[in-house]
Amino acid sequence: MHQTHKSQSSRFVNFSSILIVTISLFIFFFGFNIKYFEVVSFQEDGVLVLQNNQELLVDPGTFELQLNDKVIVETAGDFSYVSEFYKLNDVKILILLFCLFLIYIFKIQGFRVIASLIGSVLVISYLTLPLITSGYSPIWVCFLSSLLLVPLTFYLSHGVSKKTNIAVVSTLLSILFSSLVIYLSMNFLNLSGMSSEESSFLMFNTNYDFNFKGILFGGILISLLGILDDITISQTSLTLEINESNPKQSFRSLFLRSITVGRDHIASLTNTIFLIYAGASLPLLLLFFVGAQDVGMILNNETFIEEIVRSLIGSFSLIIAVFISTYIACYFRNK
Repeated sequence: MHQTHKSQSSRFVNFSSILIVTISLFIFFFGFNIKYFEVVSFQEDGVLVLQNNQELLVDPGTFELQLNDKVIVETAGDFSYVSEFYKLNDVKILILLFCLFLIYIFKIQGFRVIASLIGSVLVISYLTLPLITSGYSPIWVCFLSSLLLVPLTFYLSHGVSKKTNIAVVSTLLSILFSSLVIYLSMNFLNLSGMSSEESSFLMFNTNYDFNFKGILFGGILISLLGILDDITISQTSLTLEINESNPKQSFRSLFLRSITVGRDHIASLTNTIFLIYAGASLPLLLLFFVGAQDVGMILNNETFIEEIVRSLIGSFSLIIAVFISTYIACYFRNK
């Protein structure tokens, strides 16, 4: 009976994933378009571009244009200029190739992974961002969004099973602990959330009154979900596999054996987290380097501190998630 229910649940998830991916890709490819111009000739006082038999003389700016290049043109009063190259079709092709690659490699699970990604995009685009811009607390919005994203993405990606159930519960508990640590760390270090260039632009937008400290909290929390997905699923799967090899072993023996492997996973992922944030912050690191600032001044800079906090909280969340998921998996191993 349990096996039949599991099979029916898996078929439902598979069918839903295929339907979600098919509809989403159709809407993305045929529903999202922007107007662009094509370069037809070069004049002494600008570049002549064409759109639907309508010619327009524009300033090329700093762009190195060639004939037949597709560009986006913006107008300020009587002045028209090239703002950027048209790249939407190239982006669509790249996304399509990525989706086909996932489906080819992982077959039906590829559809589930893509559906999970689509679900994350939809939740953030149509729930998280609108609620924040409507004046709701970014802390609570991102926290509740995380609680919604975890079961949505986990069950779509990994299907309905005991392993996924344990991973979902473990991740939700890890989020609770991580949220507390993020909140305490931000208050202890007096982080304002206004160190980035993007925050500066938002601050000057008089149409909204943003809570930048809350936005920083939410950004760190949501960024942890992918890390927690990896570690809780892997650790749960590992624990259940070790138990499968010897179902009669004690709780303590299974827990210690699983944690031993989990420590290696933590060590590798901690380094991975640092490299991810270092890579994303490479322009910032170069700015500090060429400025030849004192190390103490760099470590005191809020922008740098934010990246340190992200890395440290990410590592802390990994450790907590490993212990929580291992404990729960050991407890429910034979149930």
